[in-house]
Amino acid sequence: MTKQLRLAVLITLVLLLTGCSGAFGDYPTITEAATDATVVRSLQFIDEGRLGPVYTFSVDIPDEWVGQIQTRNDGNSIYFDYVTENGAAPIFFIEALSISQFWEQVGSYPGIYEDIQWTRDTYFIYHLPRDAYYSGLARDLYQALAAQVPQVITTFQLQ
Repeated sequence: MTKQLRLAVLITLVLLLTGCSGAFGDYPTITEAATDATVVRSLQFIDEGRLGPVYTFSVDIPDEWVGQIQTRNDGNSIYFDYVTENGAAPIFFIEALSISQFWEQVGSYPGIYEDIQWTRDTYFIYHLPRDAYYSGLARDLYQALAAQVPQVITTFQLQ
């Protein structure tokens, strides 16, 4: 094998083994219990290797959700999961999008994602699974939780 071919194979292997972690590295999933009725978290959009500004926001969850909900931060999304003995089931999520991501999302999935608020550079939207099947919860429980989400969203405030 020639030196050039060996070098090409070595570079290919290194790229395959390191994966596509992006220019800013991997984003660890951060899970936190909701121990208070006011949940404060931070989000930023991630758009093609570009990080948006970090925004801290708060929402008020129903008192009966305290201790039953955990949040899961996956980069530009915060999932609100209901904790059961079988694990955590998503109720809804809040996502931060760049302007271009927002318009792409709205055009691709009209009516599925709801606007919450926007700034000069970031749109905040939320989404619920369409029904209990996608959440993994019993139908009655999911419907009761989902019915409270619009009220939770009205309390969204950027800090």
